[in-house]
Amino acid sequence: MEVILTDQFKKVYSKIKNDAIKEKIWKQVRKLEFMPEAGKPLSGKLKGRRSVRIAPFRIIYHLEEDKIIIEDFDHRKIVYEKES
Repeated sequence: MEVILTDQFKKVYSKIKNDAIKEKIWKQVRKLEFMPEAGKPLSGKLKGRRSVRIAPFRIIYHLEEDKIIIEDFDHRKIVYEKES
C-alpha cells in the first residue's frame, strides 16, 4: 500500500527533536504498509480513522482504497482533541 503523509503530519514530525521517537514513528509506518488495519479503530468525531500507539504518543491515520493517509502525530492527551 502507498503511504501518504499529510502536511499536518509533516509539520509535527519536523518539530520532533528526539531521534528515538522519530525511528519509532517510521517503524510503525513501515508496519502499517504490510498490516494497514493494525491500528485501533476510533469512534466519535474520529470515526473512520485509526490510531497506532507509540507511548505516550499516537499516530492518527485512515485508509483510502489502496492508500494509507497518515494524518497526525501528537501526545495522546492532545491528538484526540484536535479538530480533524
